[in-house]
Amino acid sequence: ASGPPKSTIKASSAQKTVIIASGPPKA
Repeated sequence: ASGPPKSTIKASSAQKTVIIASGPPKA
């Protein structure tokens, strides 16, 4: 177990970028 798949890392990075771009969560 060397860590999560690169695809998962890319998805997480993309999601974080979207969250940062759209601002803090409404919740």
